[in-house]
Amino acid sequence: MSGSQDSTSPKLCELSAQVLKLSKGKRRMMLDELGPSLINRFGDPTVGSHSLSLMDTITNKVGFAEYKYAPGWCHEPNPDDPLAVYRHGTAMLACDENLPRLKKMPLHGIFRRTHLTTGLQMQLQGDKKFPGTEKLLTPNLGNQEQQDALQFGVTMEVFSWKDFIENIDAFTALMASDNHDSDIVMGEDFPTYVRLLLGLL
Repeated sequence: MSGSQDSTSPKLCELSAQVLKLSKGKRRMMLDELGPSLINRFGDPTVGSHSLSLMDTITNKVGFAEYKYAPGWCHEPNPDDPLAVYRHGTAMLACDENLPRLKKMPLHGIFRRTHLTTGLQMQLQGDKKFPGTEKLLTPNLGNQEQQDALQFGVTMEVFSWKDFIENIDAFTALMASDNHDSDIVMGEDFPTYVRLLLGLL
């Protein structure tokens, strides 16, 4: 059948399972060490209003729990362009005032739990309002686990830049599998887009 996948080629979830084995392990990352990876959401911007809605739900309704939100996934900074993630996130801020300010430094690039991490960064900075209210999302709000995340960071599965860039197709497949985007993003198309985004083509 035209367009069907060769039965011998790796399937999306098989690629995802394989690439997870490259992890350097889980560790807590401080919030100011993180920013959106260039491949996150296939290059589409982080949506500040979604992060604020998420923080509203967590802070005022259901509470924060490490087991539910960990781990995220992130890659180390690109040694040849260490400020790439900072620039990427800062460019988004220019178009969406709800997003947090990032520290100008080499940042690890998140490609899972990005909206949650962004929301916690907003809370740490304390100058954003809950949706439809005049109430600020300030660092003193939330349960003890939320306070721990603000003070000590969030749990991330960390991947080296070398492994990330050498296996970019598999990492993009991993992200697509986790986001259930494989239904709408053709596997043979999105790696080319990601390579263009990262300047590999």
